[in-house]
Amino acid sequence: MVLSENVIPYLTEPDNIYDLAGNCFGLLSERVKQPHLFISLYLSEGKEGSSNPNLELLNRFSETIMWKTSAFQPSGYVGFIENVMGLMARLHLKKYFEEEMNELTVVYFLLAGIDAGAKMWETNKFFASLGPLDRINKTGYRVYYSCRNTLHSEYIEKIGRDRMRRSDFSDQFETFRFINTKQWMLEENIPQVTFVSYARTDTRRVQRRLRIAVIPGLNERNFEFRSIGGCGYRVEYSSSDQKAIKNRYQNLWKRFWRQAVILLPFQNIYPVLRFSGLYRNR
Repeated sequence: MVLSENVIPYLTEPDNIYDLAGNCFGLLSERVKQPHLFISLYLSEGKEGSSNPNLELLNRFSETIMWKTSAFQPSGYVGFIENVMGLMARLHLKKYFEEEMNELTVVYFLLAGIDAGAKMWETNKFFASLGPLDRINKTGYRVYYSCRNTLHSEYIEKIGRDRMRRSDFSDQFETFRFINTKQWMLEENIPQVTFVSYARTDTRRVQRRLRIAVIPGLNERNFEFRSIGGCGYRVEYSSSDQKAIKNRYQNLWKRFWRQAVILLPFQNIYPVLRFSGLYRNR
């Protein structure tokens, strides 16, 4: 497969795996204007005859990248990217919808393989810093390593409730997280992430405590899935007792907003609290 001239520099310019990951994510974010449609049409398996005919080939490619990434060492990056480019050169994709989007599926599955392989890394190889890990920052997306051994992960496994998924590429990758500096309101103050193990937290003296209240979702189902074509669906929320919900959270906010961070599920605050002025001047 011969990649377009405007795609190749994103893969050949980086001198480390983190800038490669950032370039892949940035390239997808720049070129794909409707990520949810791209995901449903090009990346998801649908009914027989309606899926991307290249999915099996792309999944094998991504799996190979995953195993190469799992054994990756920073000193071996030159050999790593040479192998990657060689694998991509041997890919022969069938025509499927738009040529440019079809080509970008290779970039997506490359990043997916890197993301899955990095999941197997030992966290202690990062010492204290989890990001930003990139150096060149070609696309404006800073790269962070997301530890799997977190309280949030335990919550998902034991309680069975995850955070709401977004319709862009942000939630398609688990090991790496990306922050768009072009949209970062604090300008140059890009967050630095430090890894603190469970063992180290036991030895640290807590000077101040941050109170966090997590409000669970509604018990009743207040949404429906509507097909938007291909493998994609749109969530449509039904009406509920919005006045009661509004009063409930106004009282909650008056009692706790100065002393705690309150995390509300998306379905509870949409749409009644979004436009209620509850968050004004907070």
